[in-house]
Amino acid sequence: MKNNHKCLDGNRLTLLLLNEKTYLKKLAALVKEAEHDENQICYVCLNKPYEYVVEDMQTIGMRPEKFLFLDVMSSHYGTPEPRKGCVFLLNDYNLDDIHSEVSDAVSRKGCNTAVFDDVTKMLNYHQAFSILHFTNRLVSDKKTVNAKKLFIIFTDDDPVKSLVDDLTMLADRRLEFNSQRGAVDNIKSLEKKIILMRKKILVVDDEDSIRELLTALLEENGYTVDTAKNGEEALLKLRDQNPDLVLLDMMMPGMSGRELCEKIRSDPKTKNMKVAFLTVAKFSEIGKEALDKMHVLDYITKPFDNKDLLGRIKKMLS
Repeated sequence: MKNNHKCLDGNRLTLLLLNEKTYLKKLAALVKEAEHDENQICYVCLNKPYEYVVEDMQTIGMRPEKFLFLDVMSSHYGTPEPRKGCVFLLNDYNLDDIHSEVSDAVSRKGCNTAVFDDVTKMLNYHQAFSILHFTNRLVSDKKTVNAKKLFIIFTDDDPVKSLVDDLTMLADRRLEFNSQRGAVDNIKSLEKKIILMRKKILVVDDEDSIRELLTALLEENGYTVDTAKNGEEALLKLRDQNPDLVLLDMMMPGMSGRELCEKIRSDPKTKNMKVAFLTVAKFSEIGKEALDKMHVLDYITKPFDNKDLLGRIKKMLS
């Protein structure tokens, strides 16, 4: 049955910033809309242990059985007693364990939504970079990519602005509430707000080291990355995907980068894709004119400077 979560519908990752006192009421409204949905909601307890979360839910009439709970806190205080509908993680706040259990909840246990409260509590155990890497894995992993993810951030204690801003770069949507004004965002203002969609980049290069380097660099900076080691593999992926940018090595065995670009431009489905070349060669003016005819946005010379590369990619995607 179709999921009708209004603030989640169509969004793979939503940030919800609000006062802790209003949180459960907002969550209850979302759950009420999904009462007839057979799927459970995976609830990751980052702010309070499972038992306290259940008590809070019951006080406002929510049904805990609608949720599959992942408790990352209770093991910190001892070995918790088994509970139906709850998985206790033995290594508290271990990001790999959390990712594994959420993946299992989505792929094997039928959860189509995962709620994380409060994400900033992970800063007590991890650097912001680790949290961003964890988030990137959640939104790009094949097992969890289509599940809706709601990151709760309580504004009572002035959350770390830099982390919130970085998470916004990874999110499809950001909603802010407070107790005085209610929703800051309405439909019109949401359309005007900066709602950042994750940009996807396909890296095509026959060198393993270049593909690995670019994947690590781009993922660290909030991009979704896929790779291909030759032109034939790239064409197969382009039939199923619609990347925002193709970074294409010019000199590859078999089909060259230039030949691949010509095929991209000749296909109606891909002819408008943004393409940039990676190359060890320096271009003459005649060479640049030839590439300009193929509407190549940039020519990036190897070895490249990371900061310069990121700046040029940002410009191409703007």
